[in-house]
Amino acid sequence: MKYETNAMTLNERIEAADFTNDLIFKEVLKKNPDILQEILRLFMPDTDPSGYTLIESEHELIVGIGNKRVRLDIIARKEGSVVNLEMFTYRADMIMTARYNAAMLDAQLPIGTKAEELPSLTLLIFCTFDPLGWGKPVYTARTAVEECPEKDYNDGRTIIFISPTETEKAPEGIRPLLHILKGTSQEGEDHLTDRIRSAVREVKTDPEVRRTIMYLFQKEQIMEAALSEMIREKIMETELDDIRKEAWNRVYNEVQNEVRKKVRNEVRNEVRNEIQDELFRKEITGLFRMGVNDHDIQVFLTENHGLSEEKALGLIRTVRSIL
Repeated sequence: MKYETNAMTLNERIEAADFTNDLIFKEVLKKNPDILQEILRLFMPDTDPSGYTLIESEHELIVGIGNKRVRLDIIARKEGSVVNLEMFTYRADMIMTARYNAAMLDAQLPIGTKAEELPSLTLLIFCTFDPLGWGKPVYTARTAVEECPEKDYNDGRTIIFISPTETEKAPEGIRPLLHILKGTSQEGEDHLTDRIRSAVREVKTDPEVRRTIMYLFQKEQIMEAALSEMIREKIMETELDDIRKEAWNRVYNEVQNEVRKKVRNEVRNEVRNEIQDELFRKEITGLFRMGVNDHDIQVFLTENHGLSEEKALGLIRTVRSIL
């Protein structure tokens, strides 16, 4: 019985990677402000996209992968407005993910920011699947008051999920971009998508980007291989006739797909945890420089960030050791 496996080499996977690859997505937007502005124009038509510039932020931290560095979030800002753009190719709790990202961006506001000074916040979350499962190509979420849904309760937060679902029902202007998410885009279909394809090809010639993508793919393959072998052994050690083995083979391949989704999720979460710890270390460093003692910092971390005492003390010791 022959079991299907992911036979693509790492180089083949890199060549096949497109705009929906998380790292390539971010590199394309970072290096091509015209593409970023056109995307903002499509999904934020009431806003002038030319006023936005990419910003360096605490949440946009650069973390080490080997001896390389990866930028994790695309954040664009102009006076009074912040936009965060993300790409998802795996299913997660998208509603809570959006809440997490919004909270992280709010947490970076300067200490002492007044309520009336809060910028509007827009999250553009691109997905290769239907993020909410309700059969729409675009979902726009804003805060509302349950008892008065007709009233405008605007706290400045807008979350827009974009997916290649029911693309024929989408506004004509965004359909080509949805085709890119779906993997059905064609050369010459649209100026923006042609620009995106050209930018993707250019980004993939960057040696550092290729090395980083290869690292992530290698990590996925190692985890996939270990889990796949466990599944295969369970199937092969069972005495079954060919018909039942064929049925198990189908189950195996379905599980493989779920394994790959889980692996991508775990890799992303691992990097996100590294970011979170780095944020805490930067905050601790700032408190040290202000003359705050270890005990007060530990209390601050446990009461304001919900860290355990052990976690807080570990971070404090780490910062102390490098100052």
